[in-house]
Amino acid sequence: MLRRRFTPAQADRFAAALAELIDQRLGREVPQQGFAVTIDCDYRLHPLLAEAAWRSGLLVSMYDLPMRTHMWIIPGRVTVSEGYRAPEEVVWAA
Repeated sequence: MLRRRFTPAQADRFAAALAELIDQRLGREVPQQGFAVTIDCDYRLHPLLAEAAWRSGLLVSMYDLPMRTHMWIIPGRVTVSEGYRAPEEVVWAA
């Protein structure tokens, strides 16, 4: 399938909106066990991704993002598994 291409400015707006939503979510949740925020793209667009797209003025579908991708976010650490059975990788740590 062809993915829609976004300009760097559009990608920056989307990333900023998503970061704000994640910060808001982390502020409301205190992780006990597991993860504070989980975002995925697997046969649907996760509500946080859809909200970030709307806030940044973009039309984004699940086909525009990597399918079967999962992100786990806890304060101080972000891990991602990009694609079917892909290994989990730390993409950011404080």
